[in-house]
Amino acid sequence: MEMVKKWYAVRTKPRREFYAKDNLVRQGFETYLPVVKKLISHARKKQIEPRPFFAGYLFLHLSPEECNWTTINSTYGVLSAVRFGDVYPPVPDGLIAELKAREDSSGNIVLDPLKTVPFKPGDKVLVRKGEGLIEAIFTEMNSEDRAIVLIELLKRQIKVEVPIEYLETY
Repeated sequence: MEMVKKWYAVRTKPRREFYAKDNLVRQGFETYLPVVKKLISHARKKQIEPRPFFAGYLFLHLSPEECNWTTINSTYGVLSAVRFGDVYPPVPDGLIAELKAREDSSGNIVLDPLKTVPFKPGDKVLVRKGEGLIEAIFTEMNSEDRAIVLIELLKRQIKVEVPIEYLETY
């Protein structure tokens, strides 16, 4: 009789997902840590870094005989396996398959590959503010869902960061 492996969620220490994953892999466990590219700003520098899709969690693929929770919970970087009382619920295979299906060639999760920015730098746009609209000029995207626009205020152009959903075509 073939033992069917199931996915289980494991809670990690804060910002120690990659460390916990490395230690679990070193022990022979099959792990999955979905990551997403994120724009990080630090000390006037911006760079794109991989960050865990689920902060503080990773997944283990285990057969029933591999479910040694004491070993897993005592691994460096791991807080504990997700459980309810004495029950360790498996994560649906469909969830893991959906996450893996959204990965690009470098293994990063792409949330909405069809989502494109409808504006080009220099385009005139309208910014929704309450009931009114303010004219602006689109300059660039600041993150996945925030844009930088130029708004004229007191005969000067001021850079303002706004959520992309506040913008409309002019």
